[in-house]
Amino acid sequence: MRVSYIEHLDLQQLIKLIELAYQKLTPGACLILETPNPMSLAIFTHSFYIDPSHNKPVHPLTIKYLLEKAGFHDIELIFPENSRLPVKMPELTIENSEQIYVFNDAMKEVEKTLFGSQDYAVIARK
Repeated sequence: MRVSYIEHLDLQQLIKLIELAYQKLTPGACLILETPNPMSLAIFTHSFYIDPSHNKPVHPLTIKYLLEKAGFHDIELIFPENSRLPVKMPELTIENSEQIYVFNDAMKEVEKTLFGSQDYAVIARK
């Protein structure tokens, strides 16, 4: 079973979908969901609001929690590189400066938030 529209559902519909999937899947089967990634701000400026039928983005930790609560296990979140915007933050390179490493690590987080994977998938096993 593949569902790729969970951002169109309200919370109660999403819970019902997950519970129904758990009831219908055979033991060992997988449920795969794919949706825009709200952890990347790029979705809001490049894709999410293009489709007026989107209800709201679903945070990866929210869907993981709902799947666990329904009984799914071995839940894996996947953030594909091919849905990233082709933008990289330049790193500073000054030798022997501990602050440069701190700065570069912080900039990697900024890059991930601004330009990270615009979609994510979750795979959960019954």
